[in-house]
Amino acid sequence: MADYYSHLTVLNSAATLHPSDPAFKVPQINVLTGESYWQSITYSEFHNDVARVARYWSRILTAAGITRRATIGLWYVDNHSSPPKSNTNVVFRLGGMRYQDVLHIYGISRAGYVPQLFSLGLTSPIVISELLRKANARALIFDPSFECALGDIHLSSHVAVDPQCIHDSATTLLESPRIVNGDETAFVFHTSGSTSGSPKLVSCSHRWLNAIVKKAKQICTPRDPRRQDVTVWM
Repeated sequence: MADYYSHLTVLNSAATLHPSDPAFKVPQINVLTGESYWQSITYSEFHNDVARVARYWSRILTAAGITRRATIGLWYVDNHSSPPKSNTNVVFRLGGMRYQDVLHIYGISRAGYVPQLFSLGLTSPIVISELLRKANARALIFDPSFECALGDIHLSSHVAVDPQCIHDSATTLLESPRIVNGDETAFVFHTSGSTSGSPKLVSCSHRWLNAIVKKAKQICTPRDPRRQDVTVWM
């Protein structure tokens, strides 16, 4: 049976074939002049950063007794929100717009776990707790400013870290398992809950992810192989 493509296999291939090409252009501000500029992050750097984050969370989650293939919830606060003073009327979410968000998603996958990602519309800690329970999640990674709302979530909980502050460890990553069963879950998403009043779990399989990668290859391959297309991420 053939292997399945995934975000991890694509990253491995890109880092091997195009190590010095930019994967991201991240906006930065010069604190001395106030001028903005774009920081290039190459595929090689992205690949290494993912491995470093994966080693960190592999060590933390293994120490908590959580085995590979377990579901791990990712719940961040929007980077532009002020720290919440109560549990109400605050949007808690994985922003998804920052480089470190991407590293956590890829890193949790690379460490051998299944990321459970929450959308902008899910704002209640009670709802989040119920969805974590339904997904049989074993841990929750959260933004530091979200700590005040953890009382309703009875899981092994860990503060999300700035990848730049992670000191690489000697933890050895296991080889990514060869996916031969397309029905295995790669990600857990959720519906909006608009029809039933409560979000439902959407387990995205490796078969689905494989199809997405193959479709992206068909529609996203640059017309001119000498140039990289740039996509604005908003």
